[in-house]
Amino acid sequence: MLRVHGDNVQRGRLIGYCWSYREPGSDYGVTECADGTYSWPDAAKLHARTRASIRFFKAQAPKSVRLSAYKDVGRDNRPKGEGERLAYRLRPVESQGEVVAWDAVFRLREWGRHYYMAVSSRWKEGDAFYNFHAKTFDRLVALLRRT
Repeated sequence: MLRVHGDNVQRGRLIGYCWSYREPGSDYGVTECADGTYSWPDAAKLHARTRASIRFFKAQAPKSVRLSAYKDVGRDNRPKGEGERLAYRLRPVESQGEVVAWDAVFRLREWGRHYYMAVSSRWKEGDAFYNFHAKTFDRLVALLRRT
């Protein structure tokens, strides 16, 4: 979930995952994997430099997260060019004194551009890949909106 100022602004598209687990009381493990194709939600409109986050609804902290942002995608919906790695900080989300989710907190720094964000996340049990799409306001539009 893409969030800004505590509000959900966009649900990510699950592109693929691979998860392994052991059935309780069993010696056998189960692995489940699925792959999809690139697709992107309509752009969430954001102010540049605003703090945003992607929420992972899992109590366990991810082992790793990679946020890659692209300026454009092709007709096949694949990202064009080299992705920009977005710096982030992981923060726990608590409810009633327990960690229930994790936020990867970051900023989209440039005005007036698309951010096609490919997000990979990894836990002990497996990994998941999501796509998000944001567009920052042009600087002039942002200034006019504040007046």
